[in-house]
Amino acid sequence: MRLPKALLACLWVLLVASPHLVFAHGFGERYDLPVPMRWITVAACTVVLISFLWTPFLQPQASKVSSFTFNLSPKDARFQHAPQASALERLLLTASSALLALTWGCASFGSQDALMNFSPTFIWIVWWLGMSFGCMIFGNFWYKVDPWRGMFLGVQHIKEAISSKLLKTKPKGASARSIAWPPSWGLWPAALTLIIWCGLEIVYPIAAMPERLGLFIALYSAYMWLGMSLFGPAQWSARADGFALYFEWIGQTRDMLIQGFMTKPMKASRHDALERAEAFCDAPSEPQLHMSIVAFGIAMFTSVLFDGLHAGQAWGGFEQLISRLAPKHADVNGYLTGWIGLIGLWLGLLMMYLLTCYLTKQLFLWVEQFKHQQIDFKISTLDLAHSFLSSLIPIAAAYMVAHNFSAFFIQGQNIIALASDPFGFHWDLWGTAHFYPDISLIDAKVTWYVASISIVLGHVVSVFMAHKVASSYSLELHQLSFNAMLEDPTLQLEVTTIKPWILNLPMTLVMIVLTCLSLSIIAEPLTNPPSAEWVTKAI
Repeated sequence: MRLPKALLACLWVLLVASPHLVFAHGFGERYDLPVPMRWITVAACTVVLISFLWTPFLQPQASKVSSFTFNLSPKDARFQHAPQASALERLLLTASSALLALTWGCASFGSQDALMNFSPTFIWIVWWLGMSFGCMIFGNFWYKVDPWRGMFLGVQHIKEAISSKLLKTKPKGASARSIAWPPSWGLWPAALTLIIWCGLEIVYPIAAMPERLGLFIALYSAYMWLGMSLFGPAQWSARADGFALYFEWIGQTRDMLIQGFMTKPMKASRHDALERAEAFCDAPSEPQLHMSIVAFGIAMFTSVLFDGLHAGQAWGGFEQLISRLAPKHADVNGYLTGWIGLIGLWLGLLMMYLLTCYLTKQLFLWVEQFKHQQIDFKISTLDLAHSFLSSLIPIAAAYMVAHNFSAFFIQGQNIIALASDPFGFHWDLWGTAHFYPDISLIDAKVTWYVASISIVLGHVVSVFMAHKVASSYSLELHQLSFNAMLEDPTLQLEVTTIKPWILNLPMTLVMIVLTCLSLSIIAEPLTNPPSAEWVTKAI
């Protein structure tokens, strides 16, 4: 489906007419808003609302709901040891493994000044942000350069070669030695890994402590290699590696956009809807459901949203509240308060999302009770949570762009000088040790355009994705009505038909609330710039 020209024009006018702002990862400057912030919020919410009002004119699709959701776990084949791998793939794994060793060495033995050490800038800016942006543009390619996987497979290949030549034994392969993944674990290890990573970045700022960053690299490497040795690289990377799953889901955002906006919008007739409902039975089956999959998707969203909240003035009030409730456990650095806030936000957003899906479920039950029909239509809140999860990932990607676009292009330039002096020993290996970043490369105007457009566009895409999921459920209910009519010709097919926009209404209301919240978070550093102490901690 393509957005109509009128909607695109409205989006452009509303955003371009907005003031020039900066966000939490900006320059710390103060800018006065030429118009009240409520005008900007109303304009953005209007765009999201117009998107929702346009959805009834879109053509439903005769596909299972699972086809509209993200691939909930990476294909194991991507993480398997492939002897047929090309020379380029092996070279990339070798280079990334060497780069990981260099990063750990710089963090552990180099200068402890974060601005003089190669590791903090490389990890937080070049790798974390650069890989995220790269996967959004080109699709997920992390599995081709994963250094932990590369080192593990390299050691495994050496062991197999020694066993085959010296011991004259045939290698059994990783899959034969690995333990089966417990189904009850789901993706909980990956979700916890992502939350801990977010906490280390924001709550416990190891970015300014190279030595502790090196300790984290060592601990995470041990965690990865131990897990791969027990469960195999395929199972472990696909279910316990938070980074691998994060880049996989972010990379699927591009595929979702390409697939989702190829359908021409049109108003479908009842006859066409019936034909699509009949074809619905041939669609593939649902993926396995697990709460941890939903929790991981919410963790992706939380990791970016918490970054902005933690830097805002509202966070000071939250710290005072925690200090009054538990004065004995309050610490000067705010580490305990930060972890409470992070985990609380994660669980709170998860509860809000599940509540939204529960309300959507009640709409289904309301239709069946209102029409007094006995149709075997079973659906749970977890079913809806899995299905609508695809509408949240574009928001997480949009927030990541909005909060980190400026930091990547401004602070990322420091890697040019640090590459010549990675340890901070006053070297000049490549003649770039005295390179200074060009802070005028991305100004406040460009920063605001990118941030505001990405946030609003991310919510618009999410509304259309939620509509696709609602359309699939509507077609499924339509198909069950059709089957019931065949069994009893006295039934009317229309009595159990529910419009997709009705099912999409609770999720759209959440989108509007999140739009207001995200714009407020982005605008706050504008009118209340961060203190000098906070700026010195940033990389």
